[in-house]
Amino acid sequence: MKTALDELVGTVDATTAIDTFNEIETFLAGVTNEKTLTGMLAVTDGKAVTAQTTADAAKSTAQTALSKATANETKLNTIPEMPENDGKIYGFCNGAWVVIAEVGKNVYTD
Repeated sequence: MKTALDELVGTVDATTAIDTFNEIETFLAGVTNEKTLTGMLAVTDGKAVTAQTTADAAKSTAQTALSKATANETKLNTIPEMPENDGKIYGFCNGAWVVIAEVGKNVYTD
């Protein structure tokens, strides 16, 4: 019996061997004769592939969003400073601020 146990656990101490055996028992809990370890691992691998695919898609979406945000920030950084507050009404047209109403004038929009 001792020889068989020594072959099973190798050079590890009894506590480690028992803990390892308990972990294996927990892992295999619920396994029936209809299930094989290979089949269980294949299902687990399939779930891992699905999770990786989902993670890759999320990463791609995040990279696209970051790229767009960076492009928008670049565009915003190219807008020239607003003119000093001189009472005029300005509009932004073709990359420049233009006066659309002089001091004391109104602007009407529909």
